[in-house]
Amino acid sequence: MGEAPHDHDLQRVEQVTFEDDLEYGFRDLYTIRARVELQPPQWPRVYDDAVFQSGPWRTIESVAQFWKLYLESKASSSLGALQG
Repeated sequence: MGEAPHDHDLQRVEQVTFEDDLEYGFRDLYTIRARVELQPPQWPRVYDDAVFQSGPWRTIESVAQFWKLYLESKASSSLGALQG
């Protein structure tokens, strides 16, 4: 691209742009942290129990469980064929 190399300081990140997240129904959605580091999952704080108990969520969970069990059974049958 013809751009000069740039050193990034991942220990000192500055947020220079700001978004009005409340416009989208969220708060602090695009807040940039001062350091780049691994973060634990935050979905328990994003979704409350009403979401987890809703019909659409249970449908998604049941479909995910179906495919998980399907793939596990395929993997174990493939392993059995290799061993047998």
